[in-house]
Amino acid sequence: MDNSKTASRQAARKRRLLINRDFTLLWSAQAISKLGDVVFDYTLVFWIATSIAREQRWAPLAVSGIFVATALPNLATGPIDGVFVDRWQKRHNNYAFPSKVRPAPRLKCT
Repeated sequence: MDNSKTASRQAARKRRLLINRDFTLLWSAQAISKLGDVVFDYTLVFWIATSIAREQRWAPLAVSGIFVATALPNLATGPIDGVFVDRWQKRHNNYAFPSKVRPAPRLKCT
């Protein structure tokens, strides 16, 4: 009996989360984009480690350079972007930025 109540509560929570269509679309697009970034980063590392820098002394440096190059823009601009986005008026953000830019005002330079 308790299991059915718990299952119904979880289902109600999921419905409440996905009731806003715009939020669901934004969340799923962001998840797909993040997955694509991770796949690309690891594919690039695999390609450099197995093809370009095979048996070279500088291979670990090349692989770690890829990870640094992908993380550095987010680490450098993330805190600053957060301060500005929190202080901006939400209505202004909705009208000033196109829908593709609004979720992430920071440009990823990788």
